[in-house]
Amino acid sequence: MPSWTDIGESYIEVQPGRLVGSTRYRSESAIEPFAAHLRNSLQTREPEMLSRVEQALMKPYPMTIWKGQTALVWQGDSIRLALEGSGYQFLSQKLTMLGLRSQLGAPEKVSREVTRVGMEGRPEVIVIYSYCQGSVRFLESSYSLLGQGTSARLIERVILNLHEVTQALLSSR
Repeated sequence: MPSWTDIGESYIEVQPGRLVGSTRYRSESAIEPFAAHLRNSLQTREPEMLSRVEQALMKPYPMTIWKGQTALVWQGDSIRLALEGSGYQFLSQKLTMLGLRSQLGAPEKVSREVTRVGMEGRPEVIVIYSYCQGSVRFLESSYSLLGQGTSARLIERVILNLHEVTQALLSSR
């Protein structure tokens, strides 16, 4: 997480196969210095952070140095920086609100956002389940697939407030 804050990110979006920064860049040339810094920071700074997280959790976990790659995520006329790698799964592809509720309890807040344009001209409704005073937000789309054997939709991404989540991890000793 500190590697993301090193490049000025305040939030990251966690998806099943990648982590995506929140900053929108206008061109590939504008994003490249940040991508290079992120790659370097992951190799140098993250091992220190992993050690501190292990200590905070009081458990040794088989955490390793990042071996993935940076990628570009195009959204309209802007680009966001992402990390992805084969074999990494950052968010369960089976997570539904029912499963989330059984693990974390009821969310502190539930809100909805409606976009104007969706598939086939229908609006998309995003349901946001907030925890930790909004520092961790789970998002479910009206277009999300249904979980296997349930009528609950899959959680398709999580938004993390990097500062708050990092502080919580480091102060949980």
